[in-house]
Amino acid sequence: MSITTIILDLDGTLIDANTLHRQSFEWAVSQVSDFKMTLELEDELEGISTLNKVIHINDVYNKELPSDEVYKLKQMHTEKNMHTLDMNSDLIDILKTISGKYSLNLASNARSEFVFSVLNKFNLNMFDIVLTANYVPLELRKPNPYMFKECMRLLSVEPEECMIIEDSLIGVEAGKLSKANEVIGVVDPLHTLKVLKKLI
Repeated sequence: MSITTIILDLDGTLIDANTLHRQSFEWAVSQVSDFKMTLELEDELEGISTLNKVIHINDVYNKELPSDEVYKLKQMHTEKNMHTLDMNSDLIDILKTISGKYSLNLASNARSEFVFSVLNKFNLNMFDIVLTANYVPLELRKPNPYMFKECMRLLSVEPEECMIIEDSLIGVEAGKLSKANEVIGVVDPLHTLKVLKKLI
């Protein structure tokens, strides 16, 4: 069965928002605690939702960070600094080109506010389905395959018809658990561009 459907992550796959997210989370934590984020911990928590990051820190480091407050502060800092984000114009063009051949879809652990701010900022209107953290309960977000399976269900496609493109280890893990035909791990948006160029 040939590929008809592509499901992509957003952060790190289509746009490099990693630095902004890390800065925003670190700033939010600093507003409510003296806990210091390290580069090693940031790498360990890569791709995990803000709420799960707080849960991890509280459990592992015996802290009592207020998850709701950290989340609100993190979102506020991110929204305030959206102007710092940029997206590769060639990647935008290739998405527009292949959207006529494949069903393009987004599945992101990020919140709707951020995802749709990015889509609007760069006029990314080629996606059939966009699933975000707002749509999926905390326990069902990546690395759980639910988000990918739900996307397939909504599109009425089989896993054998799907390609998943992810940059994080938990995203790749979720993709493999979804039984998608092909799961491609990329290192950055330029890598995604190379992968998509082969589909023209």
